[in-house]
Amino acid sequence: MYKIICKNARAVLVSLSVMLLVLCGGLYAEASTLYFAPPSEDIYQGDIFPVEIRLDSTDESINVLQADINFPPGTLEVASFRRTNSIVRFWLQEPSFSNMLGLASLVGGLPAPGFQEEKGLVGVIHFKAVKSGNAKIGFYPTSRALINDGLGNDAPLTLLGAKLVISDFREEYQSKTPVPLLDTISPLAFTPTIGQTESAFDGKYFVTFETQDLESGPSHYEVREFRNDQWGEWKVAVSPYVLDNQEGTVRVFVKAVDNAGNETIGVSEVTMSKKKLSIYVTILLIALLIFAIVRKKIVKCV
Repeated sequence: MYKIICKNARAVLVSLSVMLLVLCGGLYAEASTLYFAPPSEDIYQGDIFPVEIRLDSTDESINVLQADINFPPGTLEVASFRRTNSIVRFWLQEPSFSNMLGLASLVGGLPAPGFQEEKGLVGVIHFKAVKSGNAKIGFYPTSRALINDGLGNDAPLTLLGAKLVISDFREEYQSKTPVPLLDTISPLAFTPTIGQTESAFDGKYFVTFETQDLESGPSHYEVREFRNDQWGEWKVAVSPYVLDNQEGTVRVFVKAVDNAGNETIGVSEVTMSKKKLSIYVTILLIALLIFAIVRKKIVKCV
């Protein structure tokens, strides 16, 4: 009887030990970590410098990541965002930022089976140091990492901010210029809009256009017109741009060029109606016609 009791006690003890190990393992499972990797060299007022956004996730496979970022407006400005070599392969929301509010946000997806490694590069923000002082950058609690489990469950996520020290500008110090970006991505696709209103540009047809480039940033736009099988020249332009051709069918090409030389072309076409005569001119012509008819009858009567 004693042996049976001892044997049962040992079994219960082993079971409790296994349960404790499982529970402790769950309690101490490492959370995924989203963090910044700022540059190691000194930062001076006027510098444009890179800050990497990185992800560590060794326990969970992550397939969706949302990073909502805050930075001090007036001290830092976002100059550009680079996503070359990012672990994110498709963007559910294009990276955006507001220098006025000190906000930046991005939402991206990672292809199956997801990301389960260390030091995954999410992207690189290039900040401009507007003034000297301490600058804290961090993640809002709305930042999330979703597990690749088919259910979209949230992974435990640790958010680590960073503190930057910006030194005063010195006369003998030459401000660092941005490192040339390995930008191979063209500006976002766009479609120019052709319009015409009597209240602008003397009623002439014009084209408006705008797009974004989230790597090296937009450089300039160029416009080219095609009419009657003849090509016009590419012209550097700003929106809105009054078209050279103001009649017939015109195809308008607008080229967006970024700072790395990548191009995206948007095309729009319009068939321009003939200019309508002014109502005053119409009334005048009718009056002249009536006058001519009446005069003719008067002459016959005489």
